[in-house]
Amino acid sequence: MNNKEAIRATPGYAHFSLDQEESSGAEFAQRVVEESLDDFDRDTVEPRGRVGTPADKILAEAEYIDARFVVIGAKHRSPVGKALFGSTAQKVLLNSDYPTVTTADN
Repeated sequence: MNNKEAIRATPGYAHFSLDQEESSGAEFAQRVVEESLDDFDRDTVEPRGRVGTPADKILAEAEYIDARFVVIGAKHRSPVGKALFGSTAQKVLLNSDYPTVTTADN
């Protein structure tokens, strides 16, 4: 079952649309940007929410907007694990047609 099917099958969410889910994701992204960056140009940051497989949606959005670059976060890992990324980060890094950088939380 994919994300869209899971949302549609969730009891009590018959009137909850994918557009609402994407809007909720965009609002969350906006809060993350505001809380993470001390100074940013609000006119150049446009958070978006998407429903689906994360790596596929990131790559599709980068292509849709013809991104200058892609930035993706990587979870903090052990010293051995630092050389490896999660499946989403790895898929984006290996398949992006745009310069892609990762940031790691500490």
